[in-house]
Amino acid sequence: MAQVRTRFGIAVLVGLAVSLIASQGHAASGLAPIDASVTFKVKGCGKLSSDTTVQLTLADAGTWSASGEEDGFTGTYVAGGKGGRTLTLTFDPSSLAAFQALLRGEAGTLCGAPADSAVVTVKKARAKLNKTGTSASLLVKASLAADGNPFKKGKYTLKGNGPLGPVPTTTTTSTVPTTTSTTPPTSSTTSTSTTTSSTTSTTTVGSSTTSTTTPVSSTTSTTTGSSSTTTTTVLTTSTTSTTSITPPGYGDCVNGGPDACTPAETCLSAPFEGDTVGMCTIPCAAAEDCPAPSSGNPRVGCGPNAPACLLFCDGGETCPDGMACLGGMLCFFTGPCTPNCDGRTCGDDGCGLSCGDCASGTVCADGQCVAGDSCVGRCDTFDEFASCQCDSPCVGAGDCCSDICDPGVCDGQDICTCVPDCTERFCGLDGCFGTCGECLTVGDVCTPAGQCAPGDSCVGRCDSFDETASCQCDAGCFVGGDCCADVCDVGVCDTAPVCTCVPDCTERVCGSDGCAGSCGDCLTVGDVCSPAGQCVSGTSCLGRCGTFDENALCQCDDECGTFGDCCVDLCDPGVCDGLPPCA
Repeated sequence: MAQVRTRFGIAVLVGLAVSLIASQGHAASGLAPIDASVTFKVKGCGKLSSDTTVQLTLADAGTWSASGEEDGFTGTYVAGGKGGRTLTLTFDPSSLAAFQALLRGEAGTLCGAPADSAVVTVKKARAKLNKTGTSASLLVKASLAADGNPFKKGKYTLKGNGPLGPVPTTTTTSTVPTTTSTTPPTSSTTSTSTTTSSTTSTTTVGSSTTSTTTPVSSTTSTTTGSSSTTTTTVLTTSTTSTTSITPPGYGDCVNGGPDACTPAETCLSAPFEGDTVGMCTIPCAAAEDCPAPSSGNPRVGCGPNAPACLLFCDGGETCPDGMACLGGMLCFFTGPCTPNCDGRTCGDDGCGLSCGDCASGTVCADGQCVAGDSCVGRCDTFDEFASCQCDSPCVGAGDCCSDICDPGVCDGQDICTCVPDCTERFCGLDGCFGTCGECLTVGDVCTPAGQCAPGDSCVGRCDSFDETASCQCDAGCFVGGDCCADVCDVGVCDTAPVCTCVPDCTERVCGSDGCAGSCGDCLTVGDVCSPAGQCVSGTSCLGRCGTFDENALCQCDDECGTFGDCCVDLCDPGVCDGLPPCA
């Protein structure tokens, strides 16, 4: 199975013309310059307040990074809430340690004495996106606890927001020799790589294949998913089931109607900036399933979040006759759209434009301006411009409107009907959207069973990782060198995988040892570790067929043709000539 990749500019069109269905499993990707305010209070020592700009980068593979004037942190996120727009951020262990050290240093500066023993706990770290994915807010809260020398407790808060745009493209120049490998075509589509090496991939298309046309969105309506601003739309489809897929003609179903498409095709359409945009296409699994159009030279690809053949113009390519390059990204036909603001005073007009704006203190909900400090008319929604929220994550974030569960407001919403269960639990999640409490003793952490236990022991914590603990009990602790001293003591975790796994590096010089450790690293610049545990060249597919390695200069997996980063020898005889990109 091909691995999920982080390749910006194609997977998500943030703030530009067309959104290819919400990312599956993650909310969005992009770069947001956050204008943030920072407050840091240390009881008995003083308070610091400042303004700063944080460059927040979100990757659709579920990772994030944040950098300021002097510091940078990284981690992972989990998307939740309405539309998956609330991202719960988790620091990587090294970044967490750096963040904790930073706050200890600031506390020491305020108090005029070292605060190296202070316990720093991240209470909340989240990002929220608006519905259109064009802006993001950031909130980070942390607490400090010490023994009174030089202070007992402190509090840190960073919050702000900013526009979310695409991550700038970085071009890496290498000295990979340029070689052209050509496979004789049956019915060929030529795609040109945009990496430093060039390759011609010849594929076969149009053969009869048993399949069922799959809609691009989760419904088959052609009018659903309208966005609330002029910059993002959700593609919808009308489909016809078939057992024989033929190459698409990329016809104009916007002006010619669905009849312009063959029975095997889908009419991909959406409102955009006052117009309707779209074209005829077919489902696909890879770029090899998609033929070239009859005119122009767009890059043909399979949508990463919408399984349909698309025509990309993000590299300055010429769109087919009659099509326009929307947002500098995709080729589509354009046609008229009739706006509909009947009964609506704000929000989307059905054509990607707005029916109006709301006054300060109010927000738009279902086409009406409502109070931003109430959940009336706003149940199960998040609005970054509101002073309080009405979605389920507001419980954990602590920003729910006070009337959210009042009778007749949102009392039927899961946030109000879910029954928390803290039976025999004193900390951790309550099964709904809140917690059963926090561990108050300095150094204690919450075990998976909801019990407070010393953070310097593995009792009750086998095979788990807790970033707030002073030592760890998972298999990775041996690699990280932060295992608790009692991890493999009899009766503690001696029968758990962390202590029973036997590393095996037989005939392996790099990569995983079968447990949580490594058999070694590749020391030669440009080399990567093959699946067989051998160091091989990162510019060749020898020993790497069917794999993706983010550290390599070119790739050898099934999707490299889609992304234009195949190694030049991918289809050479005896290398990977049996892979789909070479068939």
